[in-house]
Amino acid sequence: MPTVKRSIWYAHSEAILQTMLCSEDQKERIWGVEKILAIRGDGDPDPQLGDSSVRTRRTPDINCDASCIGDLISWSEDVSEPPLTCSLSTSGVKLVNTPMEVLNWPCHTQSIERVLNGTYSTLGSPRGNHSPRSPTPLDPAASPVPLLQSCGEKRHDPPDKPCPPLKGPVRVRQA
Repeated sequence: MPTVKRSIWYAHSEAILQTMLCSEDQKERIWGVEKILAIRGDGDPDPQLGDSSVRTRRTPDINCDASCIGDLISWSEDVSEPPLTCSLSTSGVKLVNTPMEVLNWPCHTQSIERVLNGTYSTLGSPRGNHSPRSPTPLDPAASPVPLLQSCGEKRHDPPDKPCPPLKGPVRVRQA
């Protein structure tokens, strides 16, 4: 259990509330909206927006006996609303009839993609003669190893089978 507790970064209140707003279960959506409204406090529901200031992220303590996602963390301290709802007015947050839809965004920056593609190219070249300062090939045919595609797994060596295609465009730009 120590490994689970140490790796529970995405059980932060923001991620849990976002998951609840996107849930197919209306009870979870209602619970998530009520928590966001409690975080925002009283005020005029039309002009009131969420707090989008910089937040301190602390890995939360988890409740190992939780039977639902709402009981996974303590909601008494270090609670903030999801960044995607901060620009919505309080009346606009009340998404209880239909789940909130979130676009599928790639989660890596271009610099991470560049480093990983360069690493895979180096690993796949004969005798490692790929210069670390030479540009990373953008053409998959020019590289002995296919360009990196994210498929939700940690990989420490080049994939032996291609990952499923990404849903959004991922481009690697040369600096």
